[in-house]
Amino acid sequence: MSNWIKVKLGDIIELKRESYHPKPDEVLPYIGLEHIGQGTLRLISVGKSNEVTSTKSYFSKGDILFGKLRPYFRKVVRPKFNGVCSTDILVLTSKNPRKFNQTFLFYLMASKEMIDLATASSSGTKMPRADWKMLQNLEISIPEDVNEQERIGKILETIDDKIDINIRMNKTLEEMAMTLYKHWFVDFGPFQDGEFVESELGMIPKGWKVSSLKEFANILMGQSPKSEFYNRERKGLPFHQGVKDFGIRYPVHTVYCTQELRVAKKGDILLSVRAPVGRINIANRPPCRKSGTSR
Repeated sequence: MSNWIKVKLGDIIELKRESYHPKPDEVLPYIGLEHIGQGTLRLISVGKSNEVTSTKSYFSKGDILFGKLRPYFRKVVRPKFNGVCSTDILVLTSKNPRKFNQTFLFYLMASKEMIDLATASSSGTKMPRADWKMLQNLEISIPEDVNEQERIGKILETIDDKIDINIRMNKTLEEMAMTLYKHWFVDFGPFQDGEFVESELGMIPKGWKVSSLKEFANILMGQSPKSEFYNRERKGLPFHQGVKDFGIRYPVHTVYCTQELRVAKKGDILLSVRAPVGRINIANRPPCRKSGTSR
């Protein structure tokens, strides 16, 4: 690509290092890794600075927040507000917005190639963290023209906006489905004109019965594979890591496993039984399941 140039990451992106010490009488938006969706490039929620204690980092609206702990989880967001964040998050910004477009840089940092490089640069075994000292020396290719960078960034941003709309639509539809479920199976709305009988759960429509889940469903706990069978190169079966991999409806897999233990079938219901309990997904392909996930 003749109009692309090779640069070092540290020559176009600056790591911000402004520390913040929480104060009980000051409330700022707080973002920890737990507030960032895995692989979604979106915030799940936002905390409060007066609910945390240790030193944090300032960030400004539009900064790139890159989760450095276990970078393969791809926890990257670009908040639309000022606040503070965990020190397990790198706060990044363009060194020269006139030459290096911030939106383009956000999608660059969130790209699979960059995540793979960050993962390869990680130090530590149980709690691997991306090393900025190594990342900043990586040589990458970017469009030389900042206008082209901006065009690429806008295209990706437009796609993300459409995804957001779909997510909100799905949320609305799921809320409607839950309302309908409650009307039918909790309030027994369609059966109010019929006969009701006493049960151990209260009054229920005649002809219904109280039953346990095991009478009509197979329930099997997942099982964690040994660490040597984890695979970052998408070889083997997708490994459902419990809550970490729960998506909106279907699982989001970042880790694969070459040891086939308890494999769910496509269409099986995956239910989290630990922290938090009750999250549900449908297996859209056969995954291995970690202990703590049942079907």
